Amino acid sequence: MQPEIAPTRIDWSRAFGLAAAVTFCVLLPVVMVVSNKSAPVPLGVGALLANISAIVAGRRVELLQRYRNVLWTKSGALLTIFLLLAVLSFTWTISVPMTARGLREMLPEVVFGWAAAAAWPIVARRSDLKLLVLGIVLAGSLIAFEAATRMPLHQLVRVRALPFDLKRSSIPPLLLLWPAFALCHRDRQFYRAGSLVVFAEVGAIVSHSSASIVAILLGGAVYALSFYAPRVTLWGYAAIMTVALLIAPWTGTFMTHLLPPRVEMLLEEQHAKQRVAIWTAFEQRVQERPWLGHGFDASFRVADAAGTPAGRPGEEVIQGIHPHNQLLQVWIDFGAVGAVAVLAMIAHLFASLRGLSPRDRAPRLAFLASATMMGLVGVQAWDPWWLATIAVTWVICTVLGREDRSGEAANPTPRPA
Repeated sequence: MQPEIAPTRIDWSRAFGLAAAVTFCVLLPVVMVVSNKSAPVPLGVGALLANISAIVAGRRVELLQRYRNVLWTKSGALLTIFLLLAVLSFTWTISVPMTARGLREMLPEVVFGWAAAAAWPIVARRSDLKLLVLGIVLAGSLIAFEAATRMPLHQLVRVRALPFDLKRSSIPPLLLLWPAFALCHRDRQFYRAGSLVVFAEVGAIVSHSSASIVAILLGGAVYALSFYAPRVTLWGYAAIMTVALLIAPWTGTFMTHLLPPRVEMLLEEQHAKQRVAIWTAFEQRVQERPWLGHGFDASFRVADAAGTPAGRPGEEVIQGIHPHNQLLQVWIDFGAVGAVAVLAMIAHLFASLRGLSPRDRAPRLAFLASATMMGLVGVQAWDPWWLATIAVTWVICTVLGREDRSGEAANPTPRPA
């Protein structure tokens, strides 16, 4: 008699966890090429799949504990204070509809990010992060294909994404690049790590995004310096961020009066001088409401706010746009009070990074450097796709650091006799 073969049982927890990994690591950068404001969808779907995986695995108690831990930490408290400030700005905003719209679009990303940060580190495996390589390669290839063939992929699949900007599509791969690069670096897969940089750079080059090109180079420099000069890199970057926040209300003036003439010519060739004009015009709006600002996400309406004099300098330049500088946008929306809140977040962030090893700190600092570069020259601070990409990348860095620490604990380095 032949022995009976036991039926194969499906590990549903692992299946849902792997689906979450595919959603975070592959679908997010790919769908941003097809519909380049769609990052919130992979964030929400991935968070749901990760929570289902943890529940199916019977880890409900641990999941609830992580929800509490994520909320009742200094990071959670600071984020809660910032959200309360955004809600309170209803009492002084110059545009209630814009503030309401901004909160309506931002709150789902906060909830989804909280859910992903609580659940995915429980069920994710280090091998899942290798999917980042596939996601970055696919996204870079699709960007190159669309730029080379001039075939709008978003129109082929009937996605309504107006205005469509291929430069926006190059941002998720360059942010996800750094945890993927760190994973290849730790596995000594140097050729694969180099190829990831190439694919991310190709996506930035063919989309004609000078900021993305510089962001990748800056992230690479910070990654390397995190190993060779860890303390100088950490505290130097913290000091730069602090100074940039404090001088943000005068960014346009600094750029206008301190740049050499040759640099100004280069800026004009790169169409970046328009940014300086925008920053200079928004400076006047900061001075109008220096303490509490104009209200959350109200920067689009500062040019035509009721009760303000008409014909102000630069009014036509900033009509219906955001400041194209996230630190300046904090001052526009929340004034000095918001700047103090962000300063507290920066202090806590770098204090928490100080306790990490250079190996765990490097991808986070590189990611933050690239994100800072993009945030200072163009991306709106409260865009849902931007917040979703930031949340996913940070959770991936958390999973990468957790897996490395657990591996080191399980296989401690032997001490010499």
